[in-house]
Amino acid sequence: RHMRKTTTVNSDQYNKLSQMLRAELYCNMSHAILFSSTVTSLSSSVPKDDDDKKKKKKRVKEDDLKVASEHAREALSVYNQLRATAAAAAEKGNDDATTLLYASSMGRALSLAASCYALAGSAITAEGLYQSS
Repeated sequence: RHMRKTTTVNSDQYNKLSQMLRAELYCNMSHAILFSSTVTSLSSSVPKDDDDKKKKKKRVKEDDLKVASEHAREALSVYNQLRATAAAAAEKGNDDATTLLYASSMGRALSLAASCYALAGSAITAEGLYQSS
């Protein structure tokens, strides 16, 4: 018989993972709102010129854009909390492997927030975007 090796997860790790999952869910919801309405079906004909492209592309409704923006902001908030927790742990000498994981995921949340600004017709710098979260 084969013995299974079990891995225990302490409550701190469980909390971090659940927070990361929550942030990813916010990102997924924001992405679905922002980009599902602009995707054309694969069976549709290929646009011949710029006028056809404009006809095929749908705009995101203002209310939907607000919801997508809120989801992106919530994801950034969670990632900022995780970053602060990791910084505090690093000061105590407790480096955490999950730091790299959510650092890369934070880029997705920032990109979604930037997409919200762009679709709203606003311009923002990268630093301003990060500080607005």
